[in-house]
Amino acid sequence: MNEPLRGSTSSKNGPTRDPVFVHDAPGLFAGLPLLLPGEHYTTPQVVEEVVDRESRERLERALNLGRLRVEKPSRLVEAHRGLSGADVSVLSLAIELRRRLGGRVVVVTDDYALQKEASKRGLEYMPVKTLGFEKADRLTGRGRRN
Repeated sequence: MNEPLRGSTSSKNGPTRDPVFVHDAPGLFAGLPLLLPGEHYTTPQVVEEVVDRESRERLERALNLGRLRVEKPSRLVEAHRGLSGADVSVLSLAIELRRRLGGRVVVVTDDYALQKEASKRGLEYMPVKTLGFEKADRLTGRGRRN
């Protein structure tokens, strides 16, 4: 991946601390909290989606090592109606963490609708196995042409 983080990535203050990652299920399936530096969060709704043994073991290891925190957002944001409850919880938590912690907050997801919603709200996103909605739209001719 040449551009692992997409969306709003500019920083006027030079180098910053590691980003805060907010994971949808694909990031947990891949074990990214164990692999990437930085703080890692997810929501209880996403944890419920992790049911296969191997992914569940990675999740438990990340939790036991303190590499992943499960947090329920204090309030859910209004979002595109195509988003699942877990997606809305991830988006809500990402917005809340950006307000609370400052710095870069990255939504880790392969869901194009969640990527678009995060991007519209000025959040970065990182796809796990997909191209990301911007590249997919360009390749299929649905995106803006430069």
